[in-house]
Amino acid sequence: MEARRRTIKSRRRYTFFAAELFSQHESDRQCHHDAASV
Repeated sequence: MEARRRTIKSRRRYTFFAAELFSQHESDRQCHHDAASV
């Protein structure tokens, strides 16, 4: 039970990290797109 809870916790942290990374990538791409349109 304890190990399972730890796995869920780490998975949630990974999901949060992935979301942060994705949002960062999206904002970077948006900046590049804006620069290209200008």
